[in-house]
Amino acid sequence: MDLPRFPGCEEEATKEAKRSCADRQLMAFFYDHFQYPENDLAKVITGVVRASFTVKVDGSITDIKILQDIGAGCGMAVREALQAMPRSGIRFTPAKFWRGVKNITFQLKVTFNKGSVKIGA
Repeated sequence: MDLPRFPGCEEEATKEAKRSCADRQLMAFFYDHFQYPENDLAKVITGVVRASFTVKVDGSITDIKILQDIGAGCGMAVREALQAMPRSGIRFTPAKFWRGVKNITFQLKVTFNKGSVKIGA
């Protein structure tokens, strides 16, 4: 079984190296496209925004959803960063299972802490 991977790491020799590289590439893309909300509440708010998106069998990204929001524009900022993937033409390497390729839904956790942000799965 191979889970979907963010593009750009096909030259890596092992599955583990490809996964690690793809995770770093996804984080870099997210941070490059993330704009912290510009309001006073967002500068002092602490909490977690959870989002999901589906990687389809062709590697495209669909169904971007905010599952948990803390307000102050934080959920919208996460959604906009994720929406930059399909707008940029990003195509993941799709998930491969022994019975073929499948759509897979990812969840992403974004932690806000008084003006800083950190992403994780």
